[in-house]
Amino acid sequence: MEFRILGPLEVMAASDPVLLGGPKEQVVLAALVVDADRVVSADRLLDILWGDEVPDTGLKTLRSHLSRIRGRLKPWGQPIETVVGGYVLRTDDGEIDARRFEHLLAEARAQRDRGSHPIAVSRLEEALGLWRGRALHGLEDHEFARVESTRLEELRLEALEARIDSELEMGRHERLVAEVENLVEEHPLREGLWRYLMMALYRSGRQAEALRAFQRARTVLGEELGIEPSPELKELEEAILLQSAAVAAPTTSIRFDFVPEARTSFIGREDDMAELLALL
Repeated sequence: MEFRILGPLEVMAASDPVLLGGPKEQVVLAALVVDADRVVSADRLLDILWGDEVPDTGLKTLRSHLSRIRGRLKPWGQPIETVVGGYVLRTDDGEIDARRFEHLLAEARAQRDRGSHPIAVSRLEEALGLWRGRALHGLEDHEFARVESTRLEELRLEALEARIDSELEMGRHERLVAEVENLVEEHPLREGLWRYLMMALYRSGRQAEALRAFQRARTVLGEELGIEPSPELKELEEAILLQSAAVAAPTTSIRFDFVPEARTSFIGREDDMAELLALL
């Protein structure tokens, strides 16, 4: 089975969706997925479902919800166990999309630390491709879902920024401009995005636009947060004004005459292939 929370809650089995039942059953299952492989107490689930207004039949109703959820999952196994202290959803590696996303993000960070930007971009694109919308969309009325959704959204933005940064290191500045412009409109208070926009514009030969982007950032940050741009962003503006070599586009001294038949020699070496293809 595959449990998906990077968007509305979904469960897939043999590539087909599993019918999830009513809203409260979905809430119970989502809570177990968020804390998968950890014990979730009955009291915790009762609080999630009803807050301070747990009905007298609350525990009985909770057990009924769990019974129905188990019935829906039964054809593919029994991952929900009753244990001392509550319930636990047992999962294998890769069965939860959010965990796969975080694993790929960690892999990408390690590749970036080694300077392997093409491989990092490949990992980040795979990670971002798991998203289907706002995490746990439709369950935002419940605090546990809001907290987890906010945490995952921050990681998604970090992954986006890391992918953009690596692509800038690979000299893909021109094709990044439009994407980063859109991201700045969506998230105008993230200085990192303003930085990437300035870099992409400047390296695309659009120095004046890069400097105007800095002024836009200063205005937005001042009006919305009452603060000045960070020293790092101011230093970038100065470097662009001076046309410093420190912000120049990277150059690649190695060129390849790529022979498609050579792909066969890369079987089992997908990372090497990803790095090679990125340089073409």
